[in-house]
Amino acid sequence: MRLIDADEFQKQIAGMAILNNYPPNKANALCKLVDNQPTAFDVENVVSNLEQLKLDGACEYCGYCECLNECWDGDMSEEHAINMAIEIVKRGGLDES
Repeated sequence: MRLIDADEFQKQIAGMAILNNYPPNKANALCKLVDNQPTAFDVENVVSNLEQLKLDGACEYCGYCECLNECWDGDMSEEHAINMAIEIVKRGGLDES
């Protein structure tokens, strides 16, 4: 399975329909079929889970914190990593550029 940009795909369907003089109802039916496909990746759900992980304290299982009562993981690096993961998820895994 792979993720696609459904909006871009629908633009291509419309363009091909116009280019090849396909009846508009056929292109509309195909676009509706694309819209009705299940979402393989729910961005809001993933972001919500990551936010909850951050709130729960991602570092709570760290052996250093438990034994020495101080964080050796450096300036909240796990929280920073989760923030970075959230940004990657929000942009769909695409490069920032």
